[in-house]
Parts: sequence; structure tokens; C-alpha cells
Amino acid sequence: MSETSPYFVEAFRCRSHARCQEYSLVLTALGIAHRIDVEEEIYLLLVTPEEAARATAELEEYEAESRVWPPPGAEVVPLSIRMGDILGYWFVLILFYSLETRRAFSLDWLAAGKAHAELIRQGEWWRTVTALTLHADGPHLLNNLLFGSLFALLLGGELGIGLTWFAILLSGALGNGANAWLHSPDHRSIGASTAVFGAIGLLMALQWKPSNRQRQRWLRRWAPPAIGAVILGYLGTAGERTDVLAHVVGMVAGSLLGLLFNLLPRRPQLTGVQQVLLGLTTLVTLAFCWSMAFRH
Repeated sequence: MSETSPYFVEAFRCRSHARCQEYSLVLTALGIAHRIDVEEEIYLLLVTPEEAARATAELEEYEAESRVWPPPGAEVVPLSIRMGDILGYWFVLILFYSLETRRAFSLDWLAAGKAHAELIRQGEWWRTVTALTLHADGPHLLNNLLFGSLFALLLGGELGIGLTWFAILLSGALGNGANAWLHSPDHRSIGASTAVFGAIGLLMALQWKPSNRQRQRWLRRWAPPAIGAVILGYLGTAGERTDVLAHVVGMVAGSLLGLLFNLLPRRPQLTGVQQVLLGLTTLVTLAFCWSMAFRH
């Protein structure tokens, strides 16, 4: 450690600006005041003398952990959702949007499938599922197509194709059900965003392992729920006619499902056939709920 001014001392130096920025984020998260300086193409991370010892220790610990990450024995799960599966998701949502806006077969798809709080409380539980396939307009549909695809791809590496879609549908339905009981009876909502935030909650919970025996920094350990909260704040509260509570309960439902998976001694290793059957179960559940909607 070399002194550079009466007010700041050097805690770290390197030639990589990106690495220096990474270490700066670590100090920011720890609440350590600092600044970055450049000296003959060398990037310096400077801190106050009072924080020098702590900053150096924290950065050395972070660097040591980074060299052995991922921890020994960590299972790397290959990405298992293919583009064909994503196109299937797009096909389903676009199909129902077309049916809804064109009032296909002279049916009022919106009235039959929307999540009407009072009707759900009275026993029309299928609306918690059918509402996930309806959208108020094109921009809402496009957002759910894009972000749903992204988080399904990431989640597929954890659970596999069939279990991913089934868990997303289940978390969305649970979120809509909770939303109906938390709102007034006349509340109505539609959209796949509850399920999309359910997928985010699932992913964050599956990545969050506070009981991992491998020594982890608190920053890395708590990063998944923190990132989830940031995503919720950035994507889940913007725009007109946004049902913020639906996004929150969707993420909570997904998080609870993810925590249940984490409680298992070993995550289920499903065969390809079992994954396909779960995917078909998801589609059958969707079709059954819509048949119930028009039957009533």
C-alpha cells in the first residue's frame, strides 16, 4: 500500500479498468468511501487512511474467493430450453391475443378469462390461469414475450424444459389467486407479467443458497434477492395500468416455489420424457382452464 495524498491512500492497483470498476463496486457495497485514479496507465483504487486496512482485507478476501469460484463440486447444469420451446411460448400468447382481440368464434375471451377478484373468491379458480394469456395491448404483450423468454431460458438451465414451464404457470396462477384476495372484490387484471415475475422469483430463489457450506461473501450470498428486488423496481412498477401488487405476489409465489426446491436434499433429475410430459401437462392445464371458463 503506497500513500498518494494526505487524504487518500492506495488500496488496489491494476492495468484493467474493468477490474478496477469491479473492485470499486465491492467497496461501494461495503460502504467504504473511495475513488479511482489513473497514474501512467495504471488504475488506482484510493481510500481514506481510516478505511485502508479494512478495504485491503476485504479486497484480498474477494480476490481469493474469485479464484476458486464456482466452489468445488458445484454442478454446472446445461441450458436445456431450446429456441423451439421459446417459439412455442410466443405462439401461445400471440394466439390468445389474436383470439381475444378478434373475439374469435363470437366469444368474449376477455370477460370469460380475466382475473376478476370477486369471481375467483367465489370459486372460479381457473381465472387465475386464463388471465395469464390475455393482454390489454400490444406493448404489454411484447414486454411479456421478451422478458418471459429471457427468464425462461435462464430458468431452464436450472429445472429443464417441462418443469420450467409448469413452475412458471403455477407461480403465475398462485400470484393471481393471492392478488384476488388482497384487492377489493371488483378488481380485475390480465397479463402474463404475474407469471414472468414468478419466473424471476424462482430463478432468484434457486440461486440463493444462504446455507451453502462453502464460505461465501455476504455480497455474493445476498446478490440474487437483491437483484430480484432491483428488477421488480425497474420493470414491475413502470407503465400505465400496471398492477404492481400482482407483480409482487407473483415474484413471492415464484420465490416460495424456488425455496421449496432448495429444501430438497437433491434437486429432481427428470428424464427427457418426464420433462416433455410436464410440458404437455402445462398445455393441458391451460386448455382445461379455458374450457372451464367457457363452460361457466
